[in-house]
Amino acid sequence: MVLLTVTSNEKLRLISYPLCFAVLPVLLMIIVTLNYLLTDTVMEPKGAIIFYGVCLVQLFVRSLRILVLDKMKNKATLKYYSVLGCRNFKFSLDEVKSLDMSYGRGSGFARGGALILELAACRYQISDSDICLGHESRVLNIKKRLLHWIA
Repeated sequence: MVLLTVTSNEKLRLISYPLCFAVLPVLLMIIVTLNYLLTDTVMEPKGAIIFYGVCLVQLFVRSLRILVLDKMKNKATLKYYSVLGCRNFKFSLDEVKSLDMSYGRGSGFARGGALILELAACRYQISDSDICLGHESRVLNIKKRLLHWIA
C-alpha cells in the first residue's frame, strides 16, 4: 500500500506499508488455527511454535515508511517505524538526485516495484515492493507525481 497525500501546496506526504505481505501470514494463521479447532487434527507443539513463529516474524520484519517533503522549508523527513523502533532521516530537497524504481526477480505479481530516493551521498528506499494487484502501476503513477512535485 502506497498513499500519496498533498497536505498543502508546499507539503507532500508519502506513506508506504507492504499491506498484502502483512495480510498473507495473518490469513494463513487464521486458516490453520480454524483447521485445528474445527477438526480432530492435533498439531505438535514444536510444529506450532515453528509455524506461528515464522508467520509472526514475517509480520514484524515489515516497516511503515513515511516521507514528508516540505518545499517551504526546503527539507525532507523520512521515518521508518518497525518493531525495532523508529529511525529518522532528514535531508534537504536540493540533495535529491533522482527517484528510481527497483524491481524484484519475478514477473507478474512478484514483480512489484519499490521506490528508491537517490541523494548525492546515499539511497533511501521510500516504499516496499508488494504483491497486491496493480501495485506496480500505482507506484509508477506515484513516482511521476513525486517527480513533478519535486521539480
